[in-house]
Amino acid sequence: MRIYHRRLAGALAVAVVSLSAVQMQAALGQSKWDPDDIEVFTSDPFDAGTALPEKVSAAVAAAQAQAEEHPYDLGGAYYDRSTGEVVTTTVTRTGERIAASSRSNVAVAPVRVRSVTTDYATLRRIQHEAISLGATGLPGNGSVYGTFVQIERNRVVVEAVAATAALRKALADRFGADHVAIHLTPGIPLPRATYGGWRADRSPFLGGARINVPGGYYCTAAFAWRNGGYHGILTAGHCVPNGGPVSSVVESIGNTISNNWNDGTGTVKYPGDPYDRGDLGLVQIPAGTGASDARIYVGGPTSSLWRNVIGRFNRKSYPLDKYCTGGSTTGEICGFAVRTASYDVDYYDNGTYVGTARNVTYGIPPSTGNVTNGDSGGPVYTVDSNGQVQAKGVISGAGPNRQYFTEITDAVNALPGDIATR
Repeated sequence: MRIYHRRLAGALAVAVVSLSAVQMQAALGQSKWDPDDIEVFTSDPFDAGTALPEKVSAAVAAAQAQAEEHPYDLGGAYYDRSTGEVVTTTVTRTGERIAASSRSNVAVAPVRVRSVTTDYATLRRIQHEAISLGATGLPGNGSVYGTFVQIERNRVVVEAVAATAALRKALADRFGADHVAIHLTPGIPLPRATYGGWRADRSPFLGGARINVPGGYYCTAAFAWRNGGYHGILTAGHCVPNGGPVSSVVESIGNTISNNWNDGTGTVKYPGDPYDRGDLGLVQIPAGTGASDARIYVGGPTSSLWRNVIGRFNRKSYPLDKYCTGGSTTGEICGFAVRTASYDVDYYDNGTYVGTARNVTYGIPPSTGNVTNGDSGGPVYTVDSNGQVQAKGVISGAGPNRQYFTEITDAVNALPGDIATR
């Protein structure tokens, strides 16, 4: 089996025109910097503590969604644990008015408006360009494996296994040292999106089952899908980059009707959609040949146990959200914790770049294990006190102490139809 070593890059892209290096320097200011002007740190940049109450997480997610709707006026939103406030950052007077008008919508926590210098559109543009530049555009970029916007610091963090003077100088000159920092993690292997594993399934097809995909690889089904009267299954786009037929171990399922992954490029936008949507594929089951059901397999990888899917998340993930995964190789694993959403990562196959996944969520696995070969495309979810499932996302890939998935909200916003629920 071929193993894809890929760095993942997640971000819901803003509909803006890319700037050249010269334009970016002019837009962001000083073009000559010393390498030491770039901050390099090794401490954990992500939120620590306990998961927020759902109402507070939803309030922060709503404030962040507003920043994504007004990316030139706002800088993003976050939760300040030291004060217990939902903070919206603003860049313009219009942004101040937008933030002020939304205060009444947040009744679960105090709200604060904070002025910053760089708008969210610019931060996202830097994030995408920093992960996308080749070695000629950014010296030492082969050491970079991820980028994300650190909203509370109003900057972009570049995650890298090395921080050479050439890389630091290039980042500073291109984007400005006040816009970028490096999170140095020496020795970490590159994340991967992989194929392999097994589990038999028959119609009606369930999430968590192994699927055979073109190229002789194996992946996992995420959730049953409905589009009008048609049945389908949701999976990862990198499992079906060129479309084609998909089957279970024992029978045909259907054909790929939509995906947003091109090998050699990675995430591509759906027609008419200004946003990047992670790593998604949709398989339609021909009428009269089979069906899919709103259930997912749970337990070990050979288990026949299942849970009902009764709903889905209507917001993006927030740091420390807990979740489970269901892969056809590893089975059900619970206890993952979100680090950050809207993460950008490159994927590699034996050192060769094969694509950039944009707008994926990055989480850390529990001590009991992580997803592995063949789990790509599987369900990401939570389980309520009654043992019922809320869909949260679709497995995309993993690395040492890292796991990546596409938000279910991106699937619903981009694809025709919705997940099936009971």
